[in-house]
Amino acid sequence: MYLNAEVYTGTAQWDKCIAACDNIINSGKYTLMPNYSDNFKKDNKGSTEFIWVIPYDEIQATGFQLPHMTLHMSSQETYKMSAQPWNGWASVQEFYNSYIDPAQNPGPQGTVVGIDPKGLPVQGTKDKRLSNFIVGPQFKSDGTTPLLDGAADATDPDGAQIVFTPYINELEPGAWRQSGARIGKYEFYKGMTGQLSNDWVIFRYADILLTKAEAVARKATNWNDPTAIGIVNQIRTTHGGVTPYITMTAATFLAERGREMFFETTRRQDMIRFGTYNSAFQFHPADASTHVNLFPIPESVLNANKNLKQNPGY
Repeated sequence: MYLNAEVYTGTAQWDKCIAACDNIINSGKYTLMPNYSDNFKKDNKGSTEFIWVIPYDEIQATGFQLPHMTLHMSSQETYKMSAQPWNGWASVQEFYNSYIDPAQNPGPQGTVVGIDPKGLPVQGTKDKRLSNFIVGPQFKSDGTTPLLDGAADATDPDGAQIVFTPYINELEPGAWRQSGARIGKYEFYKGMTGQLSNDWVIFRYADILLTKAEAVARKATNWNDPTAIGIVNQIRTTHGGVTPYITMTAATFLAERGREMFFETTRRQDMIRFGTYNSAFQFHPADASTHVNLFPIPESVLNANKNLKQNPGY
């Protein structure tokens, strides 16, 4: 709330934000996990980053249906799932590439030497947080037999063999059935029902660190503030395994926060705070209707409290 106070109320609350973060940091209760993906594995309840999570169990406490929502229908054979996925969510290529493209994620660990026919850099600076995605050829549970799609689109260059590609030919109406990097941030495992037993993260220590870094930088009006850039580099090198930033801008901070916090329900408000929510990005034209930065107040709430007025534009 303090981080977004300037957006909500017009008055910044950077000192209060920093103090709230310091209460958590100085408690000594939390540390960064050395291996980023361990925060999201099947048995992730021991993470030293967890502040608040929702515990799920695929039998006793269901509702975490990510495998259904992102995997191809035939992925049922890969994971021996008891129910078929729906072939849904995927990342846009623009965001996926930010993990490996030196132009967006600079560092000396790789050089782009070309672009493949689907627009993916052949070589680049690779961030370990690419574990957030599932890409490449898919196989049956034996790990060697290719997974096939008998109804593959005739124009898909991969043909019937299922290959998850970061490239998405179009959003609609003729999107290839196997296009798009699938969301693999939470560990999928053989024998899963389609529900997951992983705990779902609400607040994580890395988010608190990034929140403090942003508040410090904004208070100082300097994205290269030593405290801010030091915090960002702590996360970047520990979780990403990539070169620290020497200098930082608002844009590079937002990109770094996006790579760390992907699929943790922060991106919309982050983009609003950084003034990019209405900008054009892949499959999303620029939107001059800034009223959408606030949600409408439900009619039932307005009827219950006549002192409330609907937000502008609705």
